[in-house]
Amino acid sequence: MSEKVHKACEIYRKNRGLYEALTEKTKLIVQDILELEGINYSNITGRTKKISSYERKARDPKYADPEKDIFDMSGVRIILFTLKDTQKTWEVIQKSFKLIPEHTIDKSSELGVDRMGYRSIHCVGLFDDSRGGLPEYLPFKDMCFEIQVRTILQHAWAEFEHDRNYKFRGVLPDEIKRRLSILSGMLELTDNEFEKISEDIDMYAKEVSSKTEKGDLDIQITSISLVDYLNTKFTKLIELGLVTPELLTSDDKIYQLNTLGIKTLEQFDNIVPEDYIERIIPVLESMLASPETSSFNYFFDGITYDIMLIAFKRKFLEISGYKIEDLSSYEIKFYKSYGFE
Repeated sequence: MSEKVHKACEIYRKNRGLYEALTEKTKLIVQDILELEGINYSNITGRTKKISSYERKARDPKYADPEKDIFDMSGVRIILFTLKDTQKTWEVIQKSFKLIPEHTIDKSSELGVDRMGYRSIHCVGLFDDSRGGLPEYLPFKDMCFEIQVRTILQHAWAEFEHDRNYKFRGVLPDEIKRRLSILSGMLELTDNEFEKISEDIDMYAKEVSSKTEKGDLDIQITSISLVDYLNTKFTKLIELGLVTPELLTSDDKIYQLNTLGIKTLEQFDNIVPEDYIERIIPVLESMLASPETSSFNYFFDGITYDIMLIAFKRKFLEISGYKIEDLSSYEIKFYKSYGFE
C-alpha cells in the first residue's frame, strides 16, 4: 500500500462517522425538496461507503491521489416512477446543490442512441453557500456526496447488472449478448411507455374536468372521472369541512355502481336526490358533535354509499355485503327519511 493510499484510508477511517451524518443530512434534504416540489418518488436511500470498500477502491491505480480523486464516500439514490420525474428531479437537484460538472454523468448520453444498457444520472455535489454557511452544516464544509437519479426500471437493470457483474465481464457469446440487448431494449421501451401512459392519464383528467365543468356528464365512470364529479357536485360539503375529498375504495364503489347498472356520470347524477346536500349537512354536523361519532371521518366513499343505498335500498346491501347493524342511529334516521325500511 503506497503512502498516498495509506494516508487516504486513514483519513476516511477517522471521518467515516461524519460521512454517515452527511449521508443522512443529504437524504433528508432531498426528501424535503421533492415533497416541496410535489414530485412523487418510489424510494430515497442513502449509503456511506464501507471502509473495506474505500480501501479496495483507493488501491485502484487509476486514482493517483485517492484522497482527492474519490468522491462517492457518501451517496444518495433517488428512485422515481417515470422519466419525466427523473428530469424534474434532476433540474431541482441542480438548483439545490453546488455540483461539480466534471463529475456529473448522464449514463443515457454516454450510451449513445444505438446502444442499450444502464441509464441513470450521477452527480457529485456539495452544500451550496446558502445552506453550507448555517451552523448545523459547518461540519460538512467541502465534503462531497454523490446523488444518483433513476427510474424503477433503470434501477432494476442496474441491480441485476451489478449483482451479476462477474457474469457480464469480458466478451460473451453473440446469442447471449443479443438476448441481453433485447432485454435492455424492452426495459427502455417499457419506461417510455409508462411515461406516455402517465401523460395520457393527465390529459384524460383534464378532458374530464373540462367536460364536467360544462355539465357534459356522458362520461364513463372511472376513478378519475368519479372523483372529479364528486369534487364539483359536493363542493359545499367540502368547504364546510364535513367531507374529506378522497375516494379510498374507488374499485369497490365503481364495481357496485356498474353492477347496479350505473356506468356513466350522467346515470349517477340522475340518482342523486336534489335535496341530498341540504339533508346530509345536519346529519354530519350531529355526528361530529356527538362523543360517540365525533372521530368519524366522512369521505367520498360515504357519499357514494349514501346515493346507492337511497336509490337501490336492499338491492345495494345485497351486492355490497353491508349490514344495517353497522350503521349509526343518525344514518339510519337519515336513510329512513328517504323511504328505507
